[in-house]
Amino acid sequence: MSNLATYRFCRVPFGVISSPFLLGATIKHHLKAENTSFASGLLENVYVDNVITGLDGDDNPVQFYKNAKDVFARAGMNLQEFASNSPKLMQFLPEEDKFKNPVVKVLGLT
Repeated sequence: MSNLATYRFCRVPFGVISSPFLLGATIKHHLKAENTSFASGLLENVYVDNVITGLDGDDNPVQFYKNAKDVFARAGMNLQEFASNSPKLMQFLPEEDKFKNPVVKVLGLT
């Protein structure tokens, strides 16, 4: 009988050195698998675990929110912490999806 036991992760571990890479690769895989122009646009605006994007004045931010939530939900991910200067979007968002901090930083910049 051996004193060795073998264990394996059944989920992606967070806090290990490879976690950011694994998360990025997983997001990239799922967005590419969508094979839509919307998902491709999201992919171009992902940095680690943040989607940082903007819309033209004519674009509908509520529709963008719904589409983005749907794309990530199909990948088993919950996209949340939305921040926007669009009053229409901020009124529409459920509280659990709003960014709670009054100061928004992107890549360390306010």
